[in-house]
Amino acid sequence: MRTRLRRAAGRAASGIAAWVLLADLGAAAASTALSPAEVRDQRWVREDRPLWRSALALPYDAVQVLVWPLQHGLFWAERNDVPERIERVLGAPFRGTSEADPTS
Repeated sequence: MRTRLRRAAGRAASGIAAWVLLADLGAAAASTALSPAEVRDQRWVREDRPLWRSALALPYDAVQVLVWPLQHGLFWAERNDVPERIERVLGAPFRGTSEADPTS
């Protein structure tokens, strides 16, 4: 009977220790500082970007708008082998006619 009581007391103590550990971990997790982005997301009132920040960002935004078509055009040209096609079209008059060509 004593061994049963000791086992039951040991289980109860380990269960209590587990609950204390979980409560301590929960308190530690709640006390961690939030990142600035998370704090900003939790605000009820959103702040607009001030005019001076918009003015500072204007040159960067303008460059991005001007570069975008060039960048996508170059990527398109690379995907579609445009340099090779231009070389074939412009090089055709300078190439000699081959013997297999029926038009000669």
